[in-house]
Amino acid sequence: MRKLASIQTIVDLQPIPNKDLIEYATVQGWHVIVRKGEFSVGDKCVYFEVDSIVPETEAFEFLRPRNFKIKTLKMASVVSQGLALPLSVFPQITKTAVGTDVTELLNIKRYDPEAEKEAVLLAQKEAMEKNKLKRFLMKHKWYRRLFSKKSGGGFPSWIRKSDETRIQSMPFLFNQAEKKILLVSEKVDGTSTTAFYIAKRGLFSKAVFGVCSRNVYLKTQDNSIYWKMSIKHNFENVLKQLAKIHKARTVVLQGESICPGIQGDKYQLGERFYAFNLIIDGKPLHTLQMADTLGPYGIETVPVLDTRFTLPDTCDEMVAYSTAKSVLNKNILREGVVCRTYDGSISFKAVSPEFLLKNKE
Repeated sequence: MRKLASIQTIVDLQPIPNKDLIEYATVQGWHVIVRKGEFSVGDKCVYFEVDSIVPETEAFEFLRPRNFKIKTLKMASVVSQGLALPLSVFPQITKTAVGTDVTELLNIKRYDPEAEKEAVLLAQKEAMEKNKLKRFLMKHKWYRRLFSKKSGGGFPSWIRKSDETRIQSMPFLFNQAEKKILLVSEKVDGTSTTAFYIAKRGLFSKAVFGVCSRNVYLKTQDNSIYWKMSIKHNFENVLKQLAKIHKARTVVLQGESICPGIQGDKYQLGERFYAFNLIIDGKPLHTLQMADTLGPYGIETVPVLDTRFTLPDTCDEMVAYSTAKSVLNKNILREGVVCRTYDGSISFKAVSPEFLLKNKE
């Protein structure tokens, strides 16, 4: 679970040229604008990550013009990501050990643009439910019993949602003596799509195939991009074959679906699917293994950028590396990169601040 709000330490403070009332603080690997004189290096603070939605209380009233959302901003010629406030602002906080998660205590919610994408892409299904005749018939038990099927449900609890930790929240990686070799892939900005297969076990069990958006298990086939990609690439048969080949009980495929209705069609590639996870019996394959496994079935993986990458010396260098043109469309910025070791022991994402600013995220 992501720590949207936590107790952290001010590790550095720098002046901002020509600004007397504010300065530039470093918290973990994040840089954030704070009031001058409010903190000293070594002070504890409550740090709120980008994508946080804070409650409409007096402590956050100054964020009303931003709809109480914390996003990447550029002010006074510097990029600010997050919000740092003194502990004294929140008397309800009693545990102040560095790293303490206070997300629930302070009622911090996550701004989830992925959920907004889902709402748009699944709108057609909802529109069908508004059919006048169907609404009338749904009032009768006999009709509901015969024709009503629950089309969606909670995301399967046994499958991990795709949500890599940002490198700024993992500054300890830069203090490790040994720098492991990393695989780097482009972070594709689409809508997260998951397909899974559970093989039959025993005489009375049934094989199960399912398709999910990032947050919803789409139990019945529909016209959403998630099912379109499943049908186009024959996910059910592919996962069934992989389960058979590997003698596996479960196979999970996760990737990004892109189409003209998602994020302004920035890639201009039509409807495409790019896999970023292939998990067989709970064990994820590394990116190259995934590409080799899915290639014969015609399923593309996210673009691989480097197979022998080593972590640079600083977090700022890693974030700077994330900013470049997309492999999928040389005319646009990529969202960022995902870095993983071959053995899966390290995995993180670095998101381009320039991309976030351009897309107002």
